[in-house]
Amino acid sequence: MIIIDHGKVVADDTLRVLHRMMPITNILAVELENPQQVVRVEEIRTIPGVQSADLKDGLLRVGVQNLSAETPAVLGWLATHGHSFRHVVSERPDLEAVFLSLTGRSLRDS
Repeated sequence: MIIIDHGKVVADDTLRVLHRMMPITNILAVELENPQQVVRVEEIRTIPGVQSADLKDGLLRVGVQNLSAETPAVLGWLATHGHSFRHVVSERPDLEAVFLSLTGRSLRDS
């Protein structure tokens, strides 16, 4: 996959390799059972391996590098602090996110 910005090749590799260039390679999305319950997101950000954490409308999105290492820690923190969840899924950045990370602009701005 070749990413070109203003006629300049920014990256030329497989999507898998481009994902590794991202500051956050995996997103753990957790749908909370009780969306109104207060979650101390700033504490989740202190879990080793967690790079970001945001909560919006009952969906907690946690950026991690290593899913197998950080997922149990994040889910364990939620359970320990009384936060039930109904659905958990992992996501990878899409091509738009990769382009934005490498160029600082969205594909639509190109």
